[in-house]
Amino acid sequence: MNFLAHLVLAERVDGDAAFLMGSLLPDFARGRFDDLEPAVTRGAAMHRWVDRVTDSHPVASATRQRLRPVHGRFAGILADVIYDHCLAAAFTDWSDTQLDRAIEHYHAAIASTIDYAPAPARPGLRRLVEAGWMKSYADREGMRSILELMQMRFASRFGREVRLNHAIDTYAQQAAAIDADFRAFFGELIARVDAEAAQWCPHHTKTPQPPEAAA
Repeated sequence: MNFLAHLVLAERVDGDAAFLMGSLLPDFARGRFDDLEPAVTRGAAMHRWVDRVTDSHPVASATRQRLRPVHGRFAGILADVIYDHCLAAAFTDWSDTQLDRAIEHYHAAIASTIDYAPAPARPGLRRLVEAGWMKSYADREGMRSILELMQMRFASRFGREVRLNHAIDTYAQQAAAIDADFRAFFGELIARVDAEAAQWCPHHTKTPQPPEAAA
């Protein structure tokens, strides 16, 4: 799962701004985060649980296999980003809030709690808000721009050219199958999050099902 999906799932459990920011934290810093604000620590723990479920789920694995022949070792990372595209493109199937309003809310939560994050995580969190990356997820050209940024980052890390922006074309060729993967997987993941919510928020009350999950 990528940024948008983590935030949507976290908000079902706890709408606290620090919890939402914490639900992104493992993507921006390493560590146990045990000495942070409790809500941040709980959000980070949920993030890692979601990642474990995603990594082991057969439907998410099937999506990675669809991408692997073209994208090799990057198939897993690309599947996460493409799933955020699937979520953003049909956001009101999964939320009662419009995408732009939801992202504004998430940006505000991150900005208001960024000082709770470890120092190494803060630049990345700030860039996420200031660059408005999640706003680009809903359309394919916006996704191409995100993938170009990713390939620049990986090229810098590995010291060689990395091509990722054509992953949106790979997705387009298999859009029906990948969209079906996402809907099946995300609907099940929502149900599991709702069932497990008390481990991250002891005072959690049941969240209404989103329209798609209830269909």
